[in-house]
Amino acid sequence: MLNTPRIVWTLLAAAVVFLVIEERARRRLHEDVEHLRHPPTATLVLEGHPPGTAITLTLKRELDLFQPPREPWKKKITVGETRRRIALPAGLYEAHADGPPARTTPFLLRSGDEIRWRGDLEPDGLVRIPEGPFLAEISWRLARTESFLIGRTEVSVAEYETFLKALSAARGLDPTKPEPVFESPQPFTPFCCEAERKAHPEGCLGHRPREAGRDAWGRLDAKGSGRVAVRLVNWYDARAYCAWATDRAKKAGHPLHYRLPTELEWQKAARGVDGRPYPWGFEPGDVQHRVFEGGFLAVDSHPELRSPYGLFHCASSVAEWTADAQGPLRRRVMGTTWDLHTDRIHVGFGLGERPDLRSIYLGFRVVADEETR
Repeated sequence: MLNTPRIVWTLLAAAVVFLVIEERARRRLHEDVEHLRHPPTATLVLEGHPPGTAITLTLKRELDLFQPPREPWKKKITVGETRRRIALPAGLYEAHADGPPARTTPFLLRSGDEIRWRGDLEPDGLVRIPEGPFLAEISWRLARTESFLIGRTEVSVAEYETFLKALSAARGLDPTKPEPVFESPQPFTPFCCEAERKAHPEGCLGHRPREAGRDAWGRLDAKGSGRVAVRLVNWYDARAYCAWATDRAKKAGHPLHYRLPTELEWQKAARGVDGRPYPWGFEPGDVQHRVFEGGFLAVDSHPELRSPYGLFHCASSVAEWTADAQGPLRRRVMGTTWDLHTDRIHVGFGLGERPDLRSIYLGFRVVADEETR
């Protein structure tokens, strides 16, 4: 006599096994087809992302960098270890990690590239830009940077005031008041860079913002919020601020070395990797209206104008000093937004200015290198 229940269960088990085998075969076929359509020729290395982090990699442009993929292509992974290598087809990507903290990061992967993407927490106020190539300058020259940390915002009046008070303390003056404007050169502080000492061997002229030799501190922040970008600072002032910030970080137990960004670092942080002329995209929009609305903008205002890495006001506030020289007498300035010519708002456009120039339209942001303990 037939054992009907056993036969039924046997057939069900066989059907389940068949479905599992079929699903595995389907996945292998899909992977083989994807391998043929998008052969993996580059490697993205994930480091420091917390286990369990969900990451979505979206291919935005094919290898030639100008055309979107023929069909949508995404890869989803879940981080299970602190370091993981992912083989990917070459192209331009947008990577989203659900955090914490959640972040979206663009990448450009060329055939043969191996790029690291660190997911550990960033120091307060800084954004980590991953290593790798990007489309630079107005000509879309392919350039490359190492990984670095850069200020999410320009240095604010409030942050610079803290620096000036530290200078007052270093000079034996009232530490509750910012360094004053001096009538004559003063002894150099430990924060004065070598370039400043060579340019002004008679002594330090001070680092308080001034205009035509007169104190301009009260002009910088009419509303008194401290949240607008500091201006009327020259290249030597910016260098001194970086030296002081490094000293303060080390005293607080944070091994960070602050400096000005190179021109290429500034460009990559401001525009991402896809060659866009403006931090917010490929269309200028009504930039001048944004820049001139009611005076200078708060350093963390207008999030819709942020760069792909989340930097504020790379092309909608003051221009910014960089570390690079232009010839023997000038320093490169990027982000010239106070200009009626739209092509000069292009983040690939830069100028050379005298390092002792002070302008109401010129400030800076910092880069920080993580030093090994």
